This record gives sequence, structure tokens and C-alpha cells, in this order.
Amino acid sequence: MKIQIVLFDGFGELVSFAPFEVLKRAIEEGAPFTIEFVSSEQKQEVTTSFGVTVKLHDFLRMDNRPDLLIVPGGGWNHKAEHGA
Repeated sequence: MKIQIVLFDGFGELVSFAPFEVLKRAIEEGAPFTIEFVSSEQKQEVTTSFGVTVKLHDFLRMDNRPDLLIVPGGGWNHKAEHGA
């Protein structure tokens, strides 16, 4: 099973990395899936709301469709000027 987490400039770290951490731990325990960070745009990296740069695995593409797509929310208290 392929799982993708969509990231975008100005995203909140906690709401995006928490599911990744939980799923990564499940993989370490033998869960049969992979996780990728992706963007809705053709970008290689995005910047978090606190200025951390994150490299992406891919971007959303029809020929690389996931079985599960996670779209994190949050960040309403610290909205980025662009992005979130």
C-alpha cells in the first residue's frame, strides 16, 4: 500500500509529521506500506511555517497515485502569507 502526505509552503510541522511518524513506526513493526511526502505542484521542496525546508519524494501525478492520500490541516493560528 502506498501512502502519500501532501505538503505545501507554510504547512504546520506537527499536523504533517505526526502521521508520518506513526506510520513510519508501523512500517518498522512490519506494516506493508510505503510513505511519501508529495506536493500538489511540481516542486522538489517546501518550507514549513517556521522556515524549515523539507525535501519531497514526488508531486501528485496520475501515474503515481497512492492508495491513501493524507491532506494535513491546521495552522490557523499562524497562517503563512502564501500557501496554507
